[in-house]
Amino acid sequence: MSTFSSMQSTIQMLCRQVEALNPPIRPRFRPPASTDDIVRAEQALDLEFPDALKFLLLCHNGQDVYDKSTYKYYDPLFPMMRQPHNGALYSHYWLAGTNEIVRFLDEYECFVDEVFATIGPTCYHDQFLCFTKTENADCLALDMLPQPGGSVGQVVIFSTQPPEIIV
Repeated sequence: MSTFSSMQSTIQMLCRQVEALNPPIRPRFRPPASTDDIVRAEQALDLEFPDALKFLLLCHNGQDVYDKSTYKYYDPLFPMMRQPHNGALYSHYWLAGTNEIVRFLDEYECFVDEVFATIGPTCYHDQFLCFTKTENADCLALDMLPQPGGSVGQVVIFSTQPPEIIV
């Protein structure tokens, strides 16, 4: 089980490694979320966040994606794991903050009647915690209501184009 101090240490090490890259990337981490921010998000979703997600948010409340003054994207933290369906050559994920995690389910509630293909022990439901943002129609999410054989908090790719959920 993760602790807040181990998460802080991991994030600090990650930041040092990122800064040491040549050329370095600038992930534009936001300041930490407050405990109140996290509690409000949990209440809005009626879901308790796993400790590791809480600890991550207490280190950095996500990343900024776009600089409106320069019309440039900030550096994402990690590349997408598969080729985007929309024909783009690449895509990336940025870490989501508490506000984006809450907005995710509101944005995707229009897909309730869609038939989602699934790979692995999961199904479409309203108990996903999306912890990333991307410029495409997918994200990485924690599945808080997995099917038998899955684990609470398993990471899934949640995609709407095509509609599929992959453990």
